[in-house]
Amino acid sequence: FEGESGRPVERRLTMKQYFPQELDALLAYNGFAIEAKSGQYGGQPFHSESNQQIVIARLAGRPLDAEAK
Repeated sequence: FEGESGRPVERRLTMKQYFPQELDALLAYNGFAIEAKSGQYGGQPFHSESNQQIVIARLAGRPLDAEAK
């Protein structure tokens, strides 16, 4: 990243990788329903060789476009 000065800024980012079934189960256990899953930010289909899991989820029992309260 570049800061306001234009100089590079380093940030520590902690990430965890999840197996697809593990992520699906975690979301369901915590009350979410998966609306869509893709394998890239461009929307390519998710498959066994995908390096990324991009998930669109909603609270189960609630429409995706419902206003947050």
